[in-house]
Parts: sequence; C-alpha cells; structure tokens
Amino acid sequence: MEIFVNGRICLAGEHSDWASEYKSKNKRITPGKSIIFGLNQGILADVEKSNDIIVKTKKGNLKISTNLDKLYEHSKKHDYFSYCTAASYIVLKKYDVKGINVNILKEDLPIKKGLASSAAICILIIRSFNKLYNLNMDIKEEMDLAYQAERLMGIKCGKMDQLCAYGEKFVAIDYKDNSLEEINVKKNMYFVFADLNSKKDTKLILESLNTIYPKAKNIKEIFGHLTLGIISRTIVNKMIKNIQKGNVKEVGRLMTKSQKYFDKNLAYLCESELTSPKLHSLLNDQELQKLSYGMKGVGSQGDGSIQILAKDEKTQKEIYELLKTKDVIPYIATIKRNPINKAVIALCGKGTRLYPYTKFVTKEFCPVIHKGKLKPQINVLLEYIYDSGIREIIIAISNRKQKKQYKDYFYKTLDDSNKEYDSKLKKIYKCIKFIIVKDSIGFGDTVLRFRKVANNEPVILFLGDTLYDYNESNCIELIKNNYDKYQSPLITISPKEDEEVPSCGICSGKVIDTNIMKIDKIVEKPNIEYCKKNLQTNKKSYGIYGCYLITNEIFDNLEDMKLNKKDSKEMQLTDALINTLDETNIYGIMLEKNSLDFGNVNDYAKNFSKLSGEKHE
Repeated sequence: MEIFVNGRICLAGEHSDWASEYKSKNKRITPGKSIIFGLNQGILADVEKSNDIIVKTKKGNLKISTNLDKLYEHSKKHDYFSYCTAASYIVLKKYDVKGINVNILKEDLPIKKGLASSAAICILIIRSFNKLYNLNMDIKEEMDLAYQAERLMGIKCGKMDQLCAYGEKFVAIDYKDNSLEEINVKKNMYFVFADLNSKKDTKLILESLNTIYPKAKNIKEIFGHLTLGIISRTIVNKMIKNIQKGNVKEVGRLMTKSQKYFDKNLAYLCESELTSPKLHSLLNDQELQKLSYGMKGVGSQGDGSIQILAKDEKTQKEIYELLKTKDVIPYIATIKRNPINKAVIALCGKGTRLYPYTKFVTKEFCPVIHKGKLKPQINVLLEYIYDSGIREIIIAISNRKQKKQYKDYFYKTLDDSNKEYDSKLKKIYKCIKFIIVKDSIGFGDTVLRFRKVANNEPVILFLGDTLYDYNESNCIELIKNNYDKYQSPLITISPKEDEEVPSCGICSGKVIDTNIMKIDKIVEKPNIEYCKKNLQTNKKSYGIYGCYLITNEIFDNLEDMKLNKKDSKEMQLTDALINTLDETNIYGIMLEKNSLDFGNVNDYAKNFSKLSGEKHE
C-alpha cells in the first residue's frame, strides 16, 4: 500500500500556535489563528504489516522491536528516526497492533525550512498504522497522535504543523479551542515557494520569541503579543473570507501585511536570524513584486523559505524561472478550487410503499446487511459519503421527530464492545444538517429547497431510498474528477434491461471519453419500442443511476418551473434536466452496475441480498 503525506506552508499566523498556549498563564492573551495549505511536495512510502518497526530510506535504515520501552528510549535521540519511533510508541500504547514496514520511495520536502517535514514523517507513520490495521482514525485523531509524538520528543511545537495531514487543502485552526475549518477555495491560487538555500537557527528563533511570554514587560512586547494574537486572528479571518470569495489579490495583500507586522513587532527579538537578508532581498525585488500579489517568509521566518502568490499561471512560471537565477531552489504549488464539498439527500415522503413497517420508523431506517453488520439503510449511505471526505451533508426531512430519530441512533451507545464504530457514527452525525421540507410539490421541489444551503456551489445529490454498488464504482470520486474536467452538470447512468426501461429516465448521446456520454436527450419512462428506436447508445439503454451533480443551471430551471407552474402536476427533477439541456451540456458517467432501490417491498427484498453479498431467502 502506498501512502503520501504532504508538507505544508503557513499562509499566515505562524508562531500563534505555541503563543496561544500561554493563555493559561496570562488571561490577557487573545489566542490567534493560523491558515495553512498543503504542498505537492512531501513523503511517499510503500507500507506493509510487520512484526517490527522498520523504516527504509536513502539516508539509512531503522529496525527496532515494538517494545514500548525501547521505542521510548530511541525517541529521545533526536535524530530523523526518532520521529518514527516516537509516533510508533504513541500508536502502540493506544492500540493493540503489531509493527509496520515503511519503505520511503520519495522525499522531496526540504528539511528544516518551515515546511513541516518532521510533522509529515510522524503523520506518515501514524497513517500507516491506521490504514494497515483498519484503526478508523479520522484526520484529527491522526494529527493529535502526531502532536503527542513530537511532544514526547521534547519538541515544544504547537498544533499547526500537523495540519499537513489534510493534504493539498486550505485549513485554518483557531487556538481558542483548537477547532479546524477546511476552507473552500473559490478560485485557483498559483503559489511559488523556494528553499533559500541558506541556514537558519529555528531553535534560537523560538527561544527568543518566547522571552516576551507569558507577560509583556513593555509596550514593544505588548505589540509582540498582539501580532501573534489578535492581529494574526484578524488577518486569517480576512484571508478565509477572500479565499472563499475568490479575491486572490486581497489574499496576497494580506500576506504582505502579515510579513510587515512580523518584521516591525517581532524581528528585533532575534536580529541575528530574523534580519534574514536573503529573504528580504527577495521581498524587496521589484520584478518579483510586479509578477505577484504578495510575498512573505515561511514557518518560523528567517532565511529558510519564501512563499509568493503569483497573479496567474503564466506569472507563476515566470516567477519560478526568475527564482532559479537567484541562488534559491524554487517549487511550484497550485491550490485548485474545491468545487464540490457538499452532499444532499432527499428523504421527504411517508414511506407508504413500505407500509406497515413505516408506521413506527421512517423508511430510511429500514435494516440492511452491510459489511457483516445489520444497519439502517441511511447509515450505509452516510458512511459512504463520510468516508469519501465530504464533511457537509444536508438531509431534507419531513418533521422534527424524524431529526430526533437520527440523534437517538447516531449517539446511542449500548456498551464498550463497539466503541470505535459508535465513535465514527457520532462523527458522521456532526457533519449532518437538516432542512425540514413541508408541502413539497414533487421531487423537483424538494431538490430546489437545497439551493440556499448549496450557496452557489455544486452539490452531489443522493436519493434517500437508494444505495450504490460501492465496491464497483465510487460515484463521488468519479463526479469530482469529471466535474474538474467538464465544469457541467453530471448524471450517473447505467445499462437497463428492457423491462426496466418504462420505470426510469433514459438518457442517450455520444460517448466522448472512457465511460463518459455527452447527453443529447433525456426521456422519462419511455416505452420499450420507442427506447430501442430512439434512445439507445452503443446498443444499450442507459437509465439514470440515482446520483447527480446539481449545479446552478439546474437550480435555475427548477425555480423557473416553480414560478411558471399552473397545473397540479408534481415538479420533477428530470424535467429540469431536460430544460437544462437546451442551455448547457450535461454529461453522463456510465457505470456498469445498477444502484439498489429500497423504496418498495419487491425491490427491498431483491436488493437486500445484493448489498450484503450473501444469499438470504
């Protein structure tokens, strides 16, 4: 199994992590915030189970037993492999597992340059245990253990470095409560960072900055506290808003502003390191200033690294080439916009087709067998969405009583025998938001109610009474990847047997790429003869699979349908899709297997066995 862990750059708020911890000794300190983004550079390793802790690198190898005393002793050596033994010690102390064999294939992350190389190796070791032994740790748990590992080594780090666990994303951390926030990137951001090919003493910098804590002794030190507290908090909050709005120019201006505050209020504390002549010669370079929106130092500051926000992809390349002439080692880091981070599930309806069971429980809580466990159907769908990395899930329900049912189920614990799984269920519940939909005039109307929470972003729509063949086709990954490519609404589609055609929406079009159809026609519930003559693609009838990417174009058509509605017919999503085809392209992701419908008795009985993978009479 291959695992890759990125390095990270702090866009603003460096040093605010450890500075905020002094709040316990000085109540006047306002905790700051930090914002980071993950780099393309990092550590790639091939990992497998082992009886020992084995780490192989180009610099040398480590082999040590899983004995806790030996791991603890080695973690105090403060060499490269100490991070590996410290992280292993923390995991093995908590979990009853064996060892790991880690073969590091590539390591292109500059060391001791403020890019979280030490945190990355700790995360790599912890994630290896997590994946190999199915420990079900989420990212926050991996981060917490990595933090404990560095603390075990005696390193007085805060909790910012471990944010590299999030990969190539923007993440903010608030030191008031150590809460994390993934930032939605509205517009691509083109960075260049560079190893300044010089030396700096991070330990001396940290020791010098710590001298003004916990209590400021004069006005200069008060401004130092403000810089790492309320000022970092204000700058990061403004950055978050502008990243979400796509105002890249303002983000660059805030980067430059952050550097000026640091130089003015903190650099004097360690002039030998923070005068940083090489860094400041680049910050003042007029040609670089013309090509960029903003520049600043990285990590603890000093002559370690520089980060530059280019104006666009073209100037990013120009900056990269220019830096190669400046006796530094440049790297390109592009943060792509995050177009999809929400999933919505339509669950309105009384479940009359599953009467009388639905007299006392809503239809989505009907039981199915999945991975050896008897679960409510909705549990399976929510697990799938959560495991894909989506952390905002909006469910349309009929009443508050239905909402209580979710809390009772996802938060209830019978005993400690399923503690880990119950913990995961609680995490899933925290990602859910509910909207109550009353007096809906059809499925299309229910989908339209999601527009407000979509907030002008595309959302992945799932049907509440449908499950998917997760082992064969990861709908979410396919949708994300193809939306990046086509920037249009997407529908998952699959081949239908003749007898299925009259009960579903059929799509036809031209196959333009591997498993991608450019749809030119959608017909709801056609007869078999018409479908064979007019709607087949590659001699197959493709019907809607039940997982959609809903964009503003579709929401616009749903709104128009509702405004112009004059008859008593229900609003249907398929009609909005047909209308949208007149204005923009819609693409079908062609899957080979059908989704599993649990909305009526016959399909429920048929699909119960399919989902479980076993035969049940």
